[in-house]
Amino acid sequence: MRNWFDVDKEGLALLGRRNGMAFVARELVANALDEASKNVAITLSPRPAGRYVLSVEDDNPEGFSDLSHAFTLFAASAKKSDPTKRGRFNLGEKLVLAACDEAEIVTTKGSVRFDDKGRHISHKRRSCGSIFRGILKMTKQEHDEVCKSVMGLIVSGATVTFASGLPAVTLGIPVRFPTACPSVTLPTDVADDDGVLVRRERRTVIRIFETINGKPGWLYELGIPVVETGDKFDVDVEQKMPLNMDRDNVPPAYLKRIRVTVLNVLSNLLDDADANADWVRQATSDPDCSCAAMENVLDKRFGKNRVSCDPSDPEANSRAAYNGCVLVYGNMNSPGEWENARKYGLIKPAGQVFPSPRPYSADGKPLKVIPENEWDATLTGVAVYAKAFAQHALGLEMRVRFANDPGWGFAATYGDGGLTLNLPSIREWVADQKASDPWEKFDALLIHELGHARGGGDHRSPAYHGELCRLGAKMRTFRFVLEKP
Repeated sequence: MRNWFDVDKEGLALLGRRNGMAFVARELVANALDEASKNVAITLSPRPAGRYVLSVEDDNPEGFSDLSHAFTLFAASAKKSDPTKRGRFNLGEKLVLAACDEAEIVTTKGSVRFDDKGRHISHKRRSCGSIFRGILKMTKQEHDEVCKSVMGLIVSGATVTFASGLPAVTLGIPVRFPTACPSVTLPTDVADDDGVLVRRERRTVIRIFETINGKPGWLYELGIPVVETGDKFDVDVEQKMPLNMDRDNVPPAYLKRIRVTVLNVLSNLLDDADANADWVRQATSDPDCSCAAMENVLDKRFGKNRVSCDPSDPEANSRAAYNGCVLVYGNMNSPGEWENARKYGLIKPAGQVFPSPRPYSADGKPLKVIPENEWDATLTGVAVYAKAFAQHALGLEMRVRFANDPGWGFAATYGDGGLTLNLPSIREWVADQKASDPWEKFDALLIHELGHARGGGDHRSPAYHGELCRLGAKMRTFRFVLEKP
């Protein structure tokens, strides 16, 4: 079949170089590691006129399975059907070739050389493995990018060395040991029977590493860095990831699943600053975030003594703050975080932990109220006294009622323009003739309850405190009028 397309080498080179030159060694190393290579040697040597010679050599016994794949874009890759291999489109080494002025590939199946006159195939071959040599034009900054990319590889099952400079200094890519290796189901790209790449869910292992020297975290595909995440950890996925065409990013939903898994496994390693990091907030908003991970994060952000602000019970919020609790307001968590916190019972409303008294019932039953026609002289006198003070201090025509309910745990309560007094407490205080002022306790109770008329229901609010002070001053003038009409 005749080819339908020609490929412009310069245009392909620009496609590869638009995100920097770090890809040139990375693509070649990925190919070597995909095969049965035990040793991979990378060299990057300077040449005059801003050129560098890049060489990648491996010891894979089979070499290239098909030499034509070295120069055929989108040939049917044998790696497409294997999710544990990196290759998909037979594109990687072509991007490297396009960036080269000259190049040569020698393998067990023969060799091919590229120069300004075109492509030249020969019978020169190796007994084992393959070697790629290419001359590239690079700036010093691009050279440093390549070196950084190579040294950032995560390798296992093979020894990878890197030599650069003149004279060349050879370094072994350090072996890194994972902090955790959880198993997780993730989408991957794999070829079906017709060779079409389809997305399927597959169980795999992700290897989680501490970042090197506190640098921002990266997401890796089978040891090859793909995208900088900025997270606390480096994560290496041991199967093909759903990458974009440039192979430098993954879908946001995929990254979120990775982050949830990492948080569920290693939330105990977070510090206070980590708990507010974007990746952690994203993971704690997900329904799959575990209870233990959610609790660890909330402990770091708000401490263990935390309650949510309860609009239905303002006094409970004050009581919580007085008892040293952190009040968590609505905008401090995302909707997903609130959903998880409630699902696991990790942030209770202040009204549940420090409920305000509910003074209008006894044990959930209506109060036993004494009808006015059954009041004796003492109760009538107390009611007249209380109403007179309300009129004097507040200009209020106040209703008064008496409760006689042993199950009610309050001396009195005020609300809706009415004062309810508990008979046992009132009789005890008014009958205490041994006190220098038998009305003193009742005056204190009256000031406390009427303070709610203008000071609000929160006993710890500045408004309520100020109203108590004002009523105390009013009580002085009220008692003076009573004693000297």
